[in-house]
Amino acid sequence: MKIKNLNTLALRSLTILCALAIASIGHAPMAAAQENWVQTYYNGAHTGYNPDEKTLGVGNVSSLQLLWADSVAGGVTNFAVDGGVVYATGQSNNLVALNASTGAQLWSVNNGGNGGENGDGAIATGGGLVFAHCYFPDTGGSAYGAICAYRAKTGKMVWQYSNPCNCLPEADVESPLVFANGVVYFGYSTGGGGQTHGIYAVKAATGKLLWGYGAYNNSLNIGAAAVGGSDVYLDYGNPPVIPAEIVALTTSNGTLTWTAPISTVNAEVSVSDGVVYASSEWTGTDATLYALKATTGATLWSYTYGTESWCGGAEAPSPPAIAKGVVYFQGVDGNLYALKAKNGSLIWVDSPNESLCDQFRSSPSIANGVVYISGGDDADFASNTTAYNAATGALLWGSPSPHGTLYTPPVVVNGILYFASPGDAICESICAYSLP
Repeated sequence: MKIKNLNTLALRSLTILCALAIASIGHAPMAAAQENWVQTYYNGAHTGYNPDEKTLGVGNVSSLQLLWADSVAGGVTNFAVDGGVVYATGQSNNLVALNASTGAQLWSVNNGGNGGENGDGAIATGGGLVFAHCYFPDTGGSAYGAICAYRAKTGKMVWQYSNPCNCLPEADVESPLVFANGVVYFGYSTGGGGQTHGIYAVKAATGKLLWGYGAYNNSLNIGAAAVGGSDVYLDYGNPPVIPAEIVALTTSNGTLTWTAPISTVNAEVSVSDGVVYASSEWTGTDATLYALKATTGATLWSYTYGTESWCGGAEAPSPPAIAKGVVYFQGVDGNLYALKAKNGSLIWVDSPNESLCDQFRSSPSIANGVVYISGGDDADFASNTTAYNAATGALLWGSPSPHGTLYTPPVVVNGILYFASPGDAICESICAYSLP
């Protein structure tokens, strides 16, 4: 009888302990999944939209405070965030890796180039590598452009793709790189009197050339590519020899799928939900945002807007951002637009303070109902970076740093806003803002 009671007590104790253990496991805090912004414009499609951000939003973005600031020689031109590390290209031949939480420098390498100003260059991460524009001296005392891959952990160069001619003009990268599905795409010219300008695709792991598409033409424009589904899309042409158009090429071998005429070259493209969005440059009278069917190039709708910037001419176009059925784009007139993706109808437009001679200057970045963009104004102050309600266009926050000459798209991940700065006493070259 005594033994039976002891066994019963032991069983009850074990049951209680098991229940407590299960309850403890059930209520244990789960580590939040880490968000990444792996390349300029967020992804290979250039959507500029982080769907995973849940911390910063319309209700609290006005409380942003400086988390850290760091100086990168020459100023930051493009950056990405991957695995808790910020990778940034600078104008002084540098590529750096910074701790995303503290700004502490992890490594820095000389990549021989200026990083590309205002989105002309780009940076991407994938497969443990960082991809960026780079330069090397040739035998004639000049320098040729290349695409390089570096170890994300150490900065050690793994490969470079180039095709130098050891002549003038030397071979160079002609448009920003984009990374998608194990492939790096970029515009390239082979140099010399018989220059071939084209879009190249190389294997991301090795730098091996997979295919190239282009033509001989010393003035042929090759725009930044965007990848969606089985095709890569870009601006291409040199009127009147080659008409201005958006072209679609198969990602597998570079075969031409379709072409679609546009008003002028130097358009910037994004892809989302089977639609290619192309923002054209200023024609002298207006500019247009095109929505093209991704499978055929047929025009679904277009939005033409009219007045040129009031401060020294039109801005260069940048890739539109797309989130939840809305297309956001920085107009070449310096305004910020929100259109319905379905039909191109205007939802709202924001115009900076004319007396400040300020403009919206980068591609927008979207996260959790907020639009972040380089440029804009906060009351009587021309902020470097501003945040707006994505639904209404209402101003929510403006950085205490003024704008400069580098217009890098902001990045929002893990409750932190990162943006480049002209190097003032507050932000230096790159800074991070978070909630208190």
